[in-house]
Amino acid sequence: MKNILVIGSKGMLGMDMMMLLEAHPEYNPIGCTRDELDITKLDLVNRVVEDVSPDMVINCAAYTDVEQAEEQIDRAYQVNSYGPEYLARATKERNIPLVQISTNFVFDGSQEEPYREDQKPHNPINIYGASKLRGEELAQQYNDKVYIIRTSNLFGAHGKNFVQTITRLGETKDTLQVIGDQIGNPTYTKHLAQAIIDIIEENADYGVYHLTNSTPAGAGISWYTFAKKIMEIRGFPTKLTRVTTEAYPTKAHRPRQGVILNTKRPQLPSYQDALQEFLAKHL
Repeated sequence: MKNILVIGSKGMLGMDMMMLLEAHPEYNPIGCTRDELDITKLDLVNRVVEDVSPDMVINCAAYTDVEQAEEQIDRAYQVNSYGPEYLARATKERNIPLVQISTNFVFDGSQEEPYREDQKPHNPINIYGASKLRGEELAQQYNDKVYIIRTSNLFGAHGKNFVQTITRLGETKDTLQVIGDQIGNPTYTKHLAQAIIDIIEENADYGVYHLTNSTPAGAGISWYTFAKKIMEIRGFPTKLTRVTTEAYPTKAHRPRQGVILNTKRPQLPSYQDALQEFLAKHL
């Protein structure tokens, strides 16, 4: 049985990782919460990795508040960049592979076509994206056995997300304005967690992977289209109005075209099927 250390085990993705690993006869998942391990402290990282002696480390911990990151720059880099570095150093020293979760926000969203795994330059346009890109670079610099998993627009049962918000608003609002010019890939954390386990089980080559639920023609969908599908499945009569990004100014700039292309792995289920499954089970 393999010991799998899951960092950030109480987060939205981390909890799904733990549940799926617990159901697998070959794995013994060991969860670490933020209170149990501060990944910004190298001595603590070394101590936990030494004590647990895992066969694999999956880092689901991150500073994910895109808006607040614009003000708490140091903290964002500590968690998203230097945390992965310290995990990479600690795992490399013990010959342990590392899974580092990243984001489509490493790209600036300026091109029309989806982004491939090997796409460069990245040119992130906010602190969150820049700090996550630096985390990718440092993880790969300090450990040659690293899986970088880029994903986007997560929704799941164990954290606040767009699906929950739109469902709540659909229950109480007659009309809603939703941004229609930001394109991405909605991703169900349960499906993402299973895809990561598949990579581990198959001993896939180390490197960068793009894992998201699939969209029609691989072209991604807007927040407006996603909200419309949620309303359709739930049967809400709420009228949706498509608006531009400028209607909701934010501190952090967001990629207009944030679609990432999976060219290395089997396609995950469609976002429609993922949404149906999630809504049926949890909302």
